[in-house]
Amino acid sequence: MRRSTASGIGRSAAVLVLVALSSAPLAAAGPARHGDQWTLVRLHAKKTGRAHVTRTEESARGGGKKSVGTFARAGFSIGGGFQNESDTDMARDLDSMKDAGARWIRMDVNWAVIQAGGPSSYGWAPFDRVAAAARARGLSVLAEIVYTPSWAQPAGAPAESPPANLDDYARFAAAAAAHYAPLGVHAYEIWNEPNNASFWRPRADVVRYTAMLRAAYPAIKAADPGAVVVTGGMSPAVDDGRNVAPLNFLRGIYANGGKAFFDAVGHH
Repeated sequence: MRRSTASGIGRSAAVLVLVALSSAPLAAAGPARHGDQWTLVRLHAKKTGRAHVTRTEESARGGGKKSVGTFARAGFSIGGGFQNESDTDMARDLDSMKDAGARWIRMDVNWAVIQAGGPSSYGWAPFDRVAAAARARGLSVLAEIVYTPSWAQPAGAPAESPPANLDDYARFAAAAAAHYAPLGVHAYEIWNEPNNASFWRPRADVVRYTAMLRAAYPAIKAADPGAVVVTGGMSPAVDDGRNVAPLNFLRGIYANGGKAFFDAVGHH
C-alpha cells in the first residue's frame, strides 16, 4: 500500500497494512487449525527502504519447503481466542507462523478480560503466555489494546463500545506498556477498526477516537518511551452514518488534533 498524499495527512507517517490471507497455504504448511483467522501484517516504517521476508510453505504431501515470495516486515494477526489454546496447539501454530516467514504477531491485550474483576484487578496470565511464546521464537509483538470491561462501559453498552471515561483506557494502556516492556513488547495498537460500527458501538466517532489516541499515546510513552503506537487498524467501509471510510477517518484524526499522537497508521 502506498502512503496517502491527501491534503492534511503527513507523508512521513508509517503505515501498517493488514492483508487477509487464505487459510489454504498455511493448512498445507502444517496442522494449524486457526489459519482462517490469520492475517498477513506488513509494517512500513518511517524512512525505510524495501525490506524483505521470505515466506515458505510445505507441500500438501509433506515435501520440502519452497519460497513463495518476499514481503516487508511481515507477520500474523492471530485472533481474539488464541490465548485459550493449549500449550501444544499454541506452540504448533506459532511454529507454523515462524516457518511461514513471519517476523511479527498481532495479539489482543483484551482489557475486558484482564480487568474483568474491576479497576484494581489484573489477569495478565493468558496473554502473557502468548507474548512469551512469541518472543521465545524471535517474533516481535504488536499488542492491540481493545474492548471495555463492564465496570468501565457506558450504561447498557457492550465491550465493543469505548469506555465512558477515556482516562480509564489510558491508565490500562500505561499498565499494559509497563507490564509488557520487560517481556520484550514495545508496539501497541489503539483499539481495533474504530471506523467500523461493529467495533466502535453504536457508530464510528472520529472525535471520540482521536480523544482516545490523545489520552493513550502519552500514557504508553511515559511507561515505555521507546514504544511504537499504531492507530487502530481501519477496515474497508463507506460513509453511511454508522461507518466511516478509512481515508476520511484518518483525515478526521488529523482534523481533531491527533497528528502528534501516533507513530504509525493501521489499515486492514
